[in-house]
Amino acid sequence: MNREDLVRRNSSYYGDLAWNFNTYSKGTYSWHFGVWEPGVRTEYESFLASNRRLLRGTGVGPGSHILDAGSGYGGLATWSAMEHGCHATGITVNPDHVNDAAELAQQRGVGDLCKFHQMDMNDLSGLPDNTFDLVTNQETFNYATDKVEYFKGLRRVLKPGGVWRGIVMTVMEGDLTPDQLKERERACEGWHMMPLMRASEIKAAALEAGLGNFQLNEITPLIYFHATQLEYMGHVSEFLFRVGAGLLIRDPERRSNIRGHFLGGLGYGRGIRRGLFRHMELSATKIDPPTAALPGA
Repeated sequence: MNREDLVRRNSSYYGDLAWNFNTYSKGTYSWHFGVWEPGVRTEYESFLASNRRLLRGTGVGPGSHILDAGSGYGGLATWSAMEHGCHATGITVNPDHVNDAAELAQQRGVGDLCKFHQMDMNDLSGLPDNTFDLVTNQETFNYATDKVEYFKGLRRVLKPGGVWRGIVMTVMEGDLTPDQLKERERACEGWHMMPLMRASEIKAAALEAGLGNFQLNEITPLIYFHATQLEYMGHVSEFLFRVGAGLLIRDPERRSNIRGHFLGGLGYGRGIRRGLFRHMELSATKIDPPTAALPGA
């Protein structure tokens, strides 16, 4: 499938699932797993905990500029502007979500700080060099088709000393069995993602692209609540589709997107429970000159 078809497919998927995501996210417009770190008591708080992890320790504040790659309805971008007073740019492949995110920013009083664009994160050529203090991927990194090229693009748009920070779905280290490969394929196909990579492979791609100071922190236990929830909902949804309830969704592409989404959740949740998948907080820094060839970078 070429890039244009991938963009169209992903735009269709996120357009069809917008209501589901917004209902799930409890008013935060956070289309990702909640992070149940110490002190978190509600789902709402768990979604905001994910936001905090992406900005924690980055020094982002008034005058800073962040890029959220795969910004959806603008939940992270608008929250960042509200909480930190920074400028935020969000990019998404869905044109409707550009308008929705801009409206959300206006409603939250940060319309002057937030800008949203329809853009494929696999091609950041429309963004100027040395612009952003922070680039974030909040469970969107796996939509990058070529990880090295993606890292090269974000390295270009980062300011010197700027940081990439991602909460990233990964697969376990080591060789996968045929059944594990099928499980990975099922989860990724349902969520329209590229195949999940090992954290070590992501590190190698970041270093090859010239980033340094790669940091890794596993947070899998902190997302068990929502992983279990998605696995359960996947089983319920698939039962309903098998008895014909899916036919109530008349548009066949929308029906396929919704069914695939819940199958993806079933697959990822089951993979988390079985130890196949790992949820990671990853970061790397733009260091000049590039550090790809330096040992231990």
